[in-house]
Amino acid sequence: RQEQYQEVVEGLLKSEHNNVLLIGDPGVGKETLLVSLVHDSFFGKLPGMLKHKRMLELDLGSLIAGATEKGEFSARLEAIIAEVSHAGNIILYIPEFQNVLGSTSFRLNLSGTLMPYLKSGVLPIIATVTKGNYKIYVEQDPIQEAFTHVTLDEPDHETALLMLLQKAVSIETYYRVSISYNAVRAALEYAHIYLPDDVLPGSAVTLLTDAANTVSLS
Repeated sequence: RQEQYQEVVEGLLKSEHNNVLLIGDPGVGKETLLVSLVHDSFFGKLPGMLKHKRMLELDLGSLIAGATEKGEFSARLEAIIAEVSHAGNIILYIPEFQNVLGSTSFRLNLSGTLMPYLKSGVLPIIATVTKGNYKIYVEQDPIQEAFTHVTLDEPDHETALLMLLQKAVSIETYYRVSISYNAVRAALEYAHIYLPDDVLPGSAVTLLTDAANTVSLS
């Protein structure tokens, strides 16, 4: 994902509209890319203002808990963003971006509250959304113009193999098992059979994790 990673970094380095929208289906590697970004920022490996940043995730469930009116939702969100933007070293992460654009049962569209911050550049925001939800909730919304769009498609087989080999190391460590190269290849081969609705590398990671868990319990 080096090409997409570089697109994210370049989007965050803009003086204005320094926000990134990661578009991709579950399992395609959006969160893994973000973990790499946070790691590199923490250790000062990124250029310019991206060094030593902290990433905080917006918990929409906590945001709307107990609130009954849209004005109350907006006030809470504005208070949160004002506080983290004042800190000066924060990147705000908003997963499932459609949830702040009216997709929830609350029909809660907070784009008007977010827009001034998205335009100003004082608080870089990274949001994630699936391709389907992008089409429904984001594509026609003016808010999408404030983001650099980075699309993560399902990788080809050889790229997925490299991703899975890297992930296998952490799976081995967590479950205290040894994973052979053939096991990794088998996970890739059978991923579309047993998890046809999921995409690589996430589907193969799920198979490999389940197998490692079963072996560790035997």
